[in-house]
Amino acid sequence: MVPSYSRSGSKMAMSHMGRLLDLLRQRVRTLGQVPARRRRITPAEEYRRSVESFVHEVTGQMPTDWRTFAQALTHSSYVGSNGGKQNERLEYLGDSLLGAVIAAAAYRLYPDEDEGGLTQIRSFLSSRKQINKLARNMGIDKVLRVSPGVDLEHSDVPGNALEAFIGALYLDKGFEATADFVKKQVVISRKNMDKVSRQEEDYKSAFIIKMQREGTPYLFDYLGETEETPGEVVHHIALRIGTEGEILSRGSGPSKKAADQMAAQSALRLLADR
Repeated sequence: MVPSYSRSGSKMAMSHMGRLLDLLRQRVRTLGQVPARRRRITPAEEYRRSVESFVHEVTGQMPTDWRTFAQALTHSSYVGSNGGKQNERLEYLGDSLLGAVIAAAAYRLYPDEDEGGLTQIRSFLSSRKQINKLARNMGIDKVLRVSPGVDLEHSDVPGNALEAFIGALYLDKGFEATADFVKKQVVISRKNMDKVSRQEEDYKSAFIIKMQREGTPYLFDYLGETEETPGEVVHHIALRIGTEGEILSRGSGPSKKAADQMAAQSALRLLADR
């Protein structure tokens, strides 16, 4: 007896066979294809991304021209081996901007401070030690291009790069953004300025405490002022100790306060050597 099939069963079989043929055709088409390869990132592109990321991290803005910042972060030792532009010209620009912004901030925060006091505050905040410390805390060494032999831990290279970075920021974003960056990163706040001001007074305070502990009489003897150049007045102090008023040290500066500090610093150094 010959088996009979229904029309519906025949249609189902044909449909199933059609799907199998479609899958087979797709498989044949893909046999000769090579999977698309992921594009490899070049070292230059990778460095560009790291520079852009660093600029955004410390300023809150993406650079308009990342190459300017790359130049700021390139030490002369690296240029000697790899070519390109180094950061010394930008360092010159950034150093000038740094001093101007700090001076303006100190002027506004200390309306009663004389020229000598303002100069001391500016000198402290823009000192090599402070700028190097700030640069390292910012992680500038992670994006700084230098030759392998350069000692970043015990040199001024990080601080110089930060000054160059400030110069690059000025060229890329203008003075207002640069001043905002310096105030936030270097000056920070009135509280920090007060701390700096107190630190500048430590020499005189330390000397007075030492004399009081030892029961030694002392006198900051003001000797007067001289005009070294037209309009530039220098104040002079003699620091005397003992019942006889022996002169232990002398100090000079643009203000009485600065002269006191110099005399006290010299006196502490002399006493330490005795």
